[in-house]
Amino acid sequence: MTSPAAPAKFALRVNGTLEQATPLLERFAQLGFEIAAAETARNEQIAKTNAVADAIIAPLTQERDRLRASIEPWWRRTGFGLLPAKKATMNAVLDDVDGRLRVSVLHNDLAAPIGDLFTGDVLGAFTWQQTLPLNDSVSVIRGGYSDPGSISLYQTADYPEVTIASRDGIERSQTVNYPLVQSASQAQRLSKQRLQRMLYGGTFTAVFQSTAWKFQKGDVIRLTFAPLGWNRKLFRIADMATQVDGKVPMMLREKHPAIYAWDASDAAPVTGAEPTRYDPALWPLLQGITEAGTTADWDKVADPNNTKPQDNATVGAPSGTEVGGRPVDDVIAAIDAAKTRQDEFESETLPAIDQAVSDAVKRVDDAAKSITDFDQRVTTVESSSVNGGNLLSNTDWAVGPAGWVFTPEDGSTGYLGSYGPETYWPVGMLPLQIYSPNGSGNRAGHWRQTVRGI
Repeated sequence: MTSPAAPAKFALRVNGTLEQATPLLERFAQLGFEIAAAETARNEQIAKTNAVADAIIAPLTQERDRLRASIEPWWRRTGFGLLPAKKATMNAVLDDVDGRLRVSVLHNDLAAPIGDLFTGDVLGAFTWQQTLPLNDSVSVIRGGYSDPGSISLYQTADYPEVTIASRDGIERSQTVNYPLVQSASQAQRLSKQRLQRMLYGGTFTAVFQSTAWKFQKGDVIRLTFAPLGWNRKLFRIADMATQVDGKVPMMLREKHPAIYAWDASDAAPVTGAEPTRYDPALWPLLQGITEAGTTADWDKVADPNNTKPQDNATVGAPSGTEVGGRPVDDVIAAIDAAKTRQDEFESETLPAIDQAVSDAVKRVDDAAKSITDFDQRVTTVESSSVNGGNLLSNTDWAVGPAGWVFTPEDGSTGYLGSYGPETYWPVGMLPLQIYSPNGSGNRAGHWRQTVRGI
């Protein structure tokens, strides 16, 4: 929508005239209409966009609900173990920062500390615990991982145990399984980092001034602290809190680059034992059949009735041998003679038979045509006057020596002209009198009769 240009000046004196105020009033009213129209158009576009988004989101939401219904029972049963297993696989920790969950992967970031704290930043007393208590320390870690090899088939297999020297000479072991790890070397390195972190397990706890607000949980810092003789000692913030008074209680955990020197050596993992597989080819019965089929000796085959042929007897039929008790030469001659007779029949006899059949068919067709021509000959008999009345079209006729005559059913003789009578008795005809001796029943008439030739 294009709106007309607004007046160049919007100033209006208090004592101005109506003519001076009119353009501003009109523009003010027009702007109200344009704003309302723009809002209407915007709302329409928003409604269309929402409709399109709803059409896309609705099936996705339904699918997600169906998936949730399927996953929830399984998650309630096994989900609690997935998070620790995933954290152990990633060498990560899960915490919250400012109300948000955060996953932090423990990696060697000691070369880039976030900042420094000094002796003056520590307020009041502090606590430094250099080593872990003996009951919390571990010197041996062992466990299993998922072996994807063809023998284990993703079953849990033991990875080589990882050990360090115990402070009091007593071995304290810990079982750590990595169900989501599929590499023995990775499982070893994860366990090495666990033990190395126990070697550098010292914690420093104190309340710091507000200068510590710039740090977050998990950050690597350097602490210079004169009472303990530290100069830029590396720590990671393990826990912290902010208070309304500006003070920041923190617990710092000691860090050292040796913790991440886990790839110096890897021991070979214990491989699974080769399983005892079922091989059907080793079945004794099958082996016996196979052996009999490959090692049979023809000379050792029994022949109690002396009917066994010679070895390779079925290979060809050379001249001088017999086939079915007959010399093979006679059998071949008989086959050749039969082949010659078959060739003669196909080249001479069979064509002659075909020609004779063709000629007979032609003669039959000619005879049928003659009969048809004879049957279709039409004889037309026509006269201008007949005594006795009209003839019926279905009157039965017979041919006599002098012409066509007929005999009515009552036995009187009918004739044409002066030809002599011919006695003929039609079947199914009504009495038809066409001649009266005394002439009293005569009537003039005209008839035309078409008769098929007999």
